[in-house]
Amino acid sequence: MFSWNDPKDRAKIVRLTADLRAVQVELLSAMCAADRLRLHYHVQDIARFGERAILHKAISSAKLLCAYFSSVAETLEAIPSASEPK
Repeated sequence: MFSWNDPKDRAKIVRLTADLRAVQVELLSAMCAADRLRLHYHVQDIARFGERAILHKAISSAKLLCAYFSSVAETLEAIPSASEPK
């Protein structure tokens, strides 16, 4: 685990924050793509006519992301916000 008190860790924390911001942008892009599907096609049409391999990969990716960020959310709730620098 990182510590704000360790100068070597500070650079890693800055990098982590930058990576997290990049992930946020990419996830927003994925949400926009999913919204375009949702607005243009009925779920039944996607399930019936969409390429099954692509659908399975997309569904698997969404489930894995949900599980990962759910675990981050659970951990976030358990950590006091005072761990950030002042």
